[in-house]
Amino acid sequence: MFKSFLKTKPVRYVPALAVSAYAINYQLNQLHNQQHNIIHSDTQQQQPASIAHDVGDPIRKPFRTFTDEIDVDNSISSFPTVIPHAEYSQEPFELVGHGVRSVTFIGFKVYGIGIYIAQHDIPQTIKILKEFSINNPALPDDDSLVGVAKAIIDNPSESDQVAYDLLDNGVRFLARLSPVRNTDFNHMKDGLIKSILSGHKDVDTKQSLNQGLDELRAIFQGWRGSVPKNDVLVLEMLQNGELGLSYENQKSGEVKKMGVVGNPLIGKTLMWKYLSSTKPLSESLRESCTAGFSAILDHYGSGKN
Repeated sequence: MFKSFLKTKPVRYVPALAVSAYAINYQLNQLHNQQHNIIHSDTQQQQPASIAHDVGDPIRKPFRTFTDEIDVDNSISSFPTVIPHAEYSQEPFELVGHGVRSVTFIGFKVYGIGIYIAQHDIPQTIKILKEFSINNPALPDDDSLVGVAKAIIDNPSESDQVAYDLLDNGVRFLARLSPVRNTDFNHMKDGLIKSILSGHKDVDTKQSLNQGLDELRAIFQGWRGSVPKNDVLVLEMLQNGELGLSYENQKSGEVKKMGVVGNPLIGKTLMWKYLSSTKPLSESLRESCTAGFSAILDHYGSGKN
């Protein structure tokens, strides 16, 4: 259903991955190397860090020059650049983009958001991008992953399709939402549902979402009351397409599992909306993910076969 919807009405979607600090650090390092005329031979070139594939593997830090946290908005706590053990999968997730969700014409801030990708799924992401470039002759003749990434990002119709490919082939993302002002669980639930429904306009697709939306509502029925500014709602895509929700109390440090939505359309649609370039929920998030997409691909190797 998710695939058929995208085929029916393409949504200008830019796949996720990271930014500000990622891209800035990457560009600064590149400039530093150019200024000092540093040339690495194939035998001297540093090998890309290995990616954790099993629980218990070493957790890879995104960049040597990277900090452990990154500022998303000055009204909330910094976000971690790596989540060593996600609440449901216990796998590491790496920050790929961040921003602030604002509403109304005056830019009323609602929450800070970070999008993470499962480190285990980054090789699959690179594989999908390579296959996509081979099967799409409209892309420039460039055998570097970074070149392909830039071409995809610059072409909205291409980015729509590759985003679907990532989600449909099990690449898992995690969203971390932190309200910038006091709110409550009911408002957070309504915001999620509104975002999900805004991603699907046709009646048939909306009907197929009803079961998943009922599951989401049932989860929030067990959570009443206020959500203080700076606390965190975490949405984690799971291996089987389900969406796990958890809540972090920033003052106590306590993390509680809220429940799991079994309908895979819910998780896919939410991540799709967070990363979409068509009326994005957060323009700053979209720009962050766009810049980081190229940076992460380049970070994992030379970009050539």
